[in-house]
Amino acid sequence: TVVESVEEAAGIRGARIGVVVQTPQSVENLREIVGSLVAKTAEIKVFTTICNATTRRQESAKKLAEEVEMMIVVGGKNSANTSRLSQICRDTGTVTYHIETVRELEPEWTVGVEIVGVTAGASTPEWLLQEVIEKLEEIS
Repeated sequence: TVVESVEEAAGIRGARIGVVVQTPQSVENLREIVGSLVAKTAEIKVFTTICNATTRRQESAKKLAEEVEMMIVVGGKNSANTSRLSQICRDTGTVTYHIETVRELEPEWTVGVEIVGVTAGASTPEWLLQEVIEKLEEIS
């Protein structure tokens, strides 16, 4: 059974439950799901592929999103890690745009916005991130 939330995990029961976690999953979400499953089983084993770099990047993106008015997440639309970063930023309530290239930036997004945060997926090249930052500075 594939689940992404505590609500989706609500129906899972069993004497023994194994949990396998995909890399882009947030540690916070993992804790919530596993916490909801613990009371429903005699034994639970968790196998995670979440690396420390991914966890730190997600935590940093969340913290930044909580401090700014808008977030730009740079990286491939088909990248699970980058898509997850976008979702984490959106979940803070901050307006978030996921773009692949600087050409996707729309100047009207920044109207009335004073503080913009920028983050990128792990595989996003540094030069692309810098290109986006330079364009945002130019727009402002």
